[in-house]
Amino acid sequence: MSEDTARLDPSVSSSARKADLGINLLLLRRIARFFVPFWTRRAAWPYWIGMAAILGQTALGTALNLGSSYALKDLTNALTGRDWDTFQWKFLLYAAFFVGELLVAGLAMIVTAWITKGWRIWLTEWIAGRYLAGRVYYDIAQRGGLDNPDQRIQESLATVVFLFFGLPMQVVGAVGALVAGSAVLGSIDGRLALVVLTVSLAQSVATYLGYVPLVRLRYAAAMAAGNLRYGLARVHANAEAIAFYEGEPAERGRLHGQVDAVVRRDLIVTLFRRAVTDMAPLLFGIVWVAIPYLVLAPRLLAGEIDFGTLTQGIAVSTSVAATATALLGILAPLSGVAPHAVRIAQIVERFDAIEAEQVAGAGRRIEIERRPDTVALDGVSLETPGGEQRLVQALNLTMKPGENLVIVGRTGVGKSSLLRAMAGLWTRGTGRVVMPPAADCLFLPQRPYVTLADLRTQLLYPHGGDVADSVLLDALAAVRLPDLAAIHGGLSAVKEWGQILSLGEQQRLAFARVLIARPRFVLLDEATSAVDGATETHLYRTLAATGARFVSVGHRAGILEHHAQMLTLKLGGDWTLTPVSAASHQP
Repeated sequence: MSEDTARLDPSVSSSARKADLGINLLLLRRIARFFVPFWTRRAAWPYWIGMAAILGQTALGTALNLGSSYALKDLTNALTGRDWDTFQWKFLLYAAFFVGELLVAGLAMIVTAWITKGWRIWLTEWIAGRYLAGRVYYDIAQRGGLDNPDQRIQESLATVVFLFFGLPMQVVGAVGALVAGSAVLGSIDGRLALVVLTVSLAQSVATYLGYVPLVRLRYAAAMAAGNLRYGLARVHANAEAIAFYEGEPAERGRLHGQVDAVVRRDLIVTLFRRAVTDMAPLLFGIVWVAIPYLVLAPRLLAGEIDFGTLTQGIAVSTSVAATATALLGILAPLSGVAPHAVRIAQIVERFDAIEAEQVAGAGRRIEIERRPDTVALDGVSLETPGGEQRLVQALNLTMKPGENLVIVGRTGVGKSSLLRAMAGLWTRGTGRVVMPPAADCLFLPQRPYVTLADLRTQLLYPHGGDVADSVLLDALAAVRLPDLAAIHGGLSAVKEWGQILSLGEQQRLAFARVLIARPRFVLLDEATSAVDGATETHLYRTLAATGARFVSVGHRAGILEHHAQMLTLKLGGDWTLTPVSAASHQP
């Protein structure tokens, strides 16, 4: 695949560096970037109480586990000494400790689930808020470099929350149990404690080395899944075009390659994970079983310890081994968290970079000023968002009251881009744009945005509000869609409007929004390209009758009659502004 294709298609882009794919301090710093803000909020105090409860439950669980080891020692000695009364009492005590551990663990799970839910809701709202604020989503869509932001916010975020939150508690509990267990082993036999710690260290090193490559493999698997999801979404979004081209074989081949990549990478991850999580613990498990017997059996035969002490040593060694395995077990979810944490961190870092760029480049940005009933461009020089091309050079114009403007020129000179600048979407350049307040403006693109909602919501988008049905139906009739509501089940009908309505019908629906919202100023980017000439004339006359002023971009000569001024853009940024006074002026 070519470099240009990889740059333009977000499904194949990847900004992961080698440093991104490790279990290291960078990963922990990135996780902290969206973990710490949740806990530093003023409203986080209930979750701090929950965290304290979990820590208390962890400590209590460790104490109960150690208590059960002493109860096991005593009941074993009572059994070998044929002391039935002591055995009964110690057995009941041992069972009580065991039940207590289960209850404490269950309570910890409930509190953890509650905190996890709160963190996921907050984190989703925080990231989605930043994604929509300052039109970051628009910048990402325009400049690319960040694949599948929808997958990152929905799937990767959920994975991070559910897998990561339990890890700190698991570490705290495991470390506490490991220290307490080692102390008990030291009281039984110092050599046993030393051997156990040595084997624990060896297992730690071996497990870490095994999990390091797994992070890279899982990141690749997440990328492959995102590519497949993007490919399927593209087929859905371009279904009609693919059908006209009869492009099913090409799409099938592309999707087959993406499915093959997903299955192959998932298989590699599964096999590698099984080798690390199943085979390695099995090998070390044999060592853990042998250690207490090899160290304590000679002392038992020499009469230095009793059988209960041997049993306690075996039980505590087994518990320490399980704790060490659990502590190392955090690498499994951490290796699963890592690729998703990187993907979330990258989108947060993109937010930060855009904000920093906006601050640093404030002197190289077009100033947007809001004044009622004023439309003017003062010395505007416009560039593409990446600065690759200058589109307009030192443009000055002022629209008089009641005056409308049409922008014409060859394809690719920047007509739509200038509309984006007037709408405040593209700001790279210099000069000043004076426009009415955003609430008084409405933008009509060539392909209108159709929401996933009922017909009433379509007509009221984007401001919403409580408008009488008669007003909505009159607006549909005014744009020559009088039967649209009746045909499709009324204004409350929820359908796939983007598929049901033709592009021409969607463009007329957008004009109906203008009639309902009554903005003072309208920007039209080839907003009538899919309707016939007679309907185009009717729509413009209906728009003019509202009293709104407008700026249009179009290629048809028919729209000229609805405008007083014509701005002609030329390659290299040159321009001319002339009155629309003769039919010889062609867009």
